[in-house]
Amino acid sequence: MAVFGAACSGGRSKSAEGTPDCSPPVAVTQIPTEIASLGLERWGIVTKAESRAGFLGAEAVSEQEVVEIYPDAVRRLSGPYTFLGGENEGFEAELSFADSKGRVASFTLTEVECDRVMIQVLFEKGGA
Repeated sequence: MAVFGAACSGGRSKSAEGTPDCSPPVAVTQIPTEIASLGLERWGIVTKAESRAGFLGAEAVSEQEVVEIYPDAVRRLSGPYTFLGGENEGFEAELSFADSKGRVASFTLTEVECDRVMIQVLFEKGGA
């Protein structure tokens, strides 16, 4: 599987004047099925999806806060997936789920510039 990447600063880069680049994120057009089934678009715009070293990865940029995304992700994904646990510090969070094949999806939520949250997901390709 090829890299599906698209450009998006996620609010992390700065312009020549030292101000953050808060331009709208650019969505990717193709998302692997395993990543798409997680529903990242519920919380933000998927800006990157790629396959590498036995994992599928994706990034999304959200206007929602960590404290909004975390409980909603647990509630929505706990049906089709098994919630393995997580930690929510308010400004950043980690949470993990397993699918019916034993593959783990790990989420990291991090506040970034421009009042946005970067959602990063790693999903195992192979089953246990």
